Amino acid sequence: MLKQLWQWLKRSFQRFFGRKQNPLGKKRKVKPPKRLTNAEYESLFLQLLAEVNDGLTRGGVKDFFAAKRINESHLMEWLRGFGERLLASTIPNDELATRMVRLGELSVGEVGDVADDIGRRLGGRETNRQGAEDAEEEKTSNQFDDTGELTNNEAEALFNQGVALANLGLHEGAIAFFDKAIEIKADFYDAWQNCGVALRHLGRYEEANASFNTAFNLASKYQIKPDDHIAWFNRGVELVNLGRYEEAIASWDNALKFKPDLHEAWYNRGVALGNLGQHKEAIISYNNALKFKPDDHEVWISRGNALGNLGQHKQAIASYDNALKIKSDFYEAWNNRGLALDHLKQWEESIASYDNALKIKSDDDSVWYNQGVVLGNLGQHKQAIASYDNALKIKPDDDSVWCSRGYALSNLGQHKEAIASYDNALKIKPDDHDAWFKRGMALG
Repeated sequence: MLKQLWQWLKRSFQRFFGRKQNPLGKKRKVKPPKRLTNAEYESLFLQLLAEVNDGLTRGGVKDFFAAKRINESHLMEWLRGFGERLLASTIPNDELATRMVRLGELSVGEVGDVADDIGRRLGGRETNRQGAEDAEEEKTSNQFDDTGELTNNEAEALFNQGVALANLGLHEGAIAFFDKAIEIKADFYDAWQNCGVALRHLGRYEEANASFNTAFNLASKYQIKPDDHIAWFNRGVELVNLGRYEEAIASWDNALKFKPDLHEAWYNRGVALGNLGQHKEAIISYNNALKFKPDDHEVWISRGNALGNLGQHKQAIASYDNALKIKSDFYEAWNNRGLALDHLKQWEESIASYDNALKIKSDDDSVWYNQGVVLGNLGQHKQAIASYDNALKIKPDDDSVWCSRGYALSNLGQHKEAIASYDNALKIKPDDHDAWFKRGMALG
């Protein structure tokens, strides 16, 4: 029997420590963008296809990528794997094939070209296989006995169809099959478990947690043991999605009793501890994760973030360097490395780190902002303003950037322009006391 697809849940959430504090102003932390999980890419791509099907234009696709802050190279990496799974599957996907071809016809670049290729290959395969599918439908209909009674074997067949759909990212359809399997066999542990995972992918966390709880009750009743670590791991992820960090940690502790080398549990446990402000304990969890998988760049950056939150910036930089040895284009690590160097007042090196981040991802407003702050610390106010302007091109409604821009203009003696920047900050956030104070100084 196909078991729980716990691998869907790897890298379920990530937490990066802050963005640079505004000089002479209130302290503010902003999370830089993270690399999306496979599940998140599936959700965004299927959403994009739905909008294309509803008439989204070429420009609209570009706007979609910008609004969702999608790294197209990462999306391409995921899309090729998604295409391989689609083409290897026996599940019919006519509608999905049509939508992928439609995306390709918009000429939106490599993403569209690859989607078009997958869609056309998938569509051609579906046409050739239609006769075989008709025969399979007849075979399936014959699985029911004359009285209409459904057997456990039929419940398992429905379950397996649900798993196949879930593997393709078609979670709504998967849930329908899991529900049918449960109607036939109410104590179907695997169906309850996988239904919970699919619900989680759709953001229906309360329902997912209820599904996992039912699975746990069944596990207790029937003394199910072999996959306990998977069940506990899944439950921990759902509890985190509900903001119940202490309970999530307890679930991962139980998973680790059954499988001490489950590095994903150690990693997620560390992230949850970090969210509770328990950074020392988080580092211990990250260290355990790295014992079992020392080449996990995401664990290294999270470890660096925890060290940074403890003020141990030199050690944090060492962790970021390890992440970058594994993945040199990990722009979040370059960004956070720049933050740590800034805390150590190593501003030239900090700017170099931000430059590396921007070479990889030039449309990240947080990095431009951080670079502007460090340039200001070096007294390079004109260059700082240029960085702030780049940040505002990407995110024009960021009051902190407008305020910092105003401060840089004031340092150049351009007080009228500075006041205009502060006014923009106050339009966005009228209760920004820092902007009011600095505006008063500029009027002074």
